[in-house]
Amino acid sequence: MKQSPVIVAGMGPLGVAIAEALATHGLPVTVLCECNEIAMSGARLEQAGVVVVEGAAPWVFQLEQFDLPNARGLVLCADDDNVNLDAAIAARAMAPALPLMARLSDTMLQTFVAETVANVEVFSLASIAAPATASLALHRMNPPVDGIVAVVAMIRQLLRGVTPRPSALFWSVFAAFVAMLIPTSWFFARSLHLTFFDATYFVWTTALAVGYGDIALRDASTLAKAVGMTVMLLGAGFTAAMVGLMADWLLTRRLGSLFVRVSVRMTNHIVVVGAGSFGARVAELLHGRGNNVVVIEAAADAPNVQRLRALHIPVVIGDATLDDTLDLASAWSASILLAMTNHDAVNLHLGLRMQKEMQKVPVIARLRSRQVTRHVDEHCDFSAISPLLTATEHVVERVLQLVEPNATAPAGDDRQETAP
Repeated sequence: MKQSPVIVAGMGPLGVAIAEALATHGLPVTVLCECNEIAMSGARLEQAGVVVVEGAAPWVFQLEQFDLPNARGLVLCADDDNVNLDAAIAARAMAPALPLMARLSDTMLQTFVAETVANVEVFSLASIAAPATASLALHRMNPPVDGIVAVVAMIRQLLRGVTPRPSALFWSVFAAFVAMLIPTSWFFARSLHLTFFDATYFVWTTALAVGYGDIALRDASTLAKAVGMTVMLLGAGFTAAMVGLMADWLLTRRLGSLFVRVSVRMTNHIVVVGAGSFGARVAELLHGRGNNVVVIEAAADAPNVQRLRALHIPVVIGDATLDDTLDLASAWSASILLAMTNHDAVNLHLGLRMQKEMQKVPVIARLRSRQVTRHVDEHCDFSAISPLLTATEHVVERVLQLVEPNATAPAGDDRQETAP
């Protein structure tokens, strides 16, 4: 007799991992996914023995086609809370006794569903893996520095964040100014019988249009006057260019402040890069344990930015792969940096970048791939974690407990590899 399947709806990275893991444990699995998801993962899932059914979220029509009351379980793990919420309510109405798990990132929605939808288990990447990540961060962070070491670190950080960093164009203009200054100073030192320093002073005041008048060209030769006129013209151009470039730098810094690129000056703190649901949850847990936390987020309008600021957690807006942004977060004097963005490449970049510093800052990088996680652990000086795999293990174990209460999930190597 054909066994009823466990239905997995939503074929993002988490859904694919859950479906494959359930199939590995010998359960019949049917996945509901959209056309683009089939193109990405359909062949891989079918190779694992998973039945793939095309549908449109929130899959209410497809769920009606199943014998849902007799299904072994339903796991809703799309990346969209709205989709999972709609499908959970519809599925519970169709099958009141169906074992049901729903992924919801929003804590208010989690509470709402838990209180109003009977017999549903709500989960999220953050609720499963964030506590373990926070504990790992507290274990791996550098010991706090104090006394003269802390003062030196603060001064170093202040200089990195405040010292101007003009563009290459500014340095090109300045180099051209110096190239004009030296030969003309030598020329006037010979023509006006001055010391080289006095001649440099004369050229400098002439080029910058100060003209104190203590050294003049009225009685000088025609050639000296011609060179002086040339210096005046070039000086006007150099002055305009350098003032304009410096004004551009100052305006950029000012606009950065207006767009919430605030500077945070502290030491012995924790920097969390990424204010998504997972990064924000980790930051809240660490802040709740009494740690100073600074968050870096690329988008000023990200959903969790205002919530973090309401908890008095500073949020720096900017690209975390740029040194300027890391300066604003005082990352170089932090106790640890947690790269928690949704992009593996960014998290790896941060781990590699921070290891180049003379005083290394420990890094924990969030990664999706098991292979990359293992490779980083073997070849890099920073830690890699995979919340996706941790969440997959948790969900699969709970599904096995729900559909086969007397069975025990085998303890495989994956658990040891991915547990923080």
